[in-house]
Amino acid sequence: MSQWYGWMGTILRINLSTGKIAQEALSEKLACQFIGGRGLNSKILYDETGPETDPLGPENRLIVGTGPTTGTLGLGNSRFTITGKSPLTGILGDASGGGAFGAEVKFAGYDHVIVQGQADKPIYLWIDDGEIKIKDAAHLWGKTTGKRWISSGKNWGMKVSKLCPLDQPEKTWSSMRPRFPTTRLCRQRRAWVASWVPRS
Repeated sequence: MSQWYGWMGTILRINLSTGKIAQEALSEKLACQFIGGRGLNSKILYDETGPETDPLGPENRLIVGTGPTTGTLGLGNSRFTITGKSPLTGILGDASGGGAFGAEVKFAGYDHVIVQGQADKPIYLWIDDGEIKIKDAAHLWGKTTGKRWISSGKNWGMKVSKLCPLDQPEKTWSSMRPRFPTTRLCRQRRAWVASWVPRS
């Protein structure tokens, strides 16, 4: 992968049902055919889900994708894409975000992060370069977005991404909000956190 530039060459896959965390090689062919976070995210979602997939079920995917220019000094190259099967429309749904989150995913060594399965309790995902852990998020349950931020990323000095509303599993929508304290603090760790809600 070092012979072609713009990609880290690795997809991180997390299965919340089994707790399995795996790293997969990014296909050079697919990366060039479906350029960018949105392109390859859409291909992964198409291949791994179908019309029968319940958008709120464990077979859906939550895919974080970066593009080959994410994390570079070019203008507008801080973007990342979140993709999954939408519970509102039943088809592909994605959104683009900015800030340092996408770059930090790349700096941690990943082009895409695929989350699947269903946790049996509130959890968050901790990624610090090669250290990946699924951690208990009970201390964040029931907090407002602002208080949740103070309780998590601000104390850790790291990039944080949250799904909101975090503790309302009956909702068919959420927002993923990347946020970080100061550049000085954030440079200390190449880490990010995301919270997922178990659904009954």
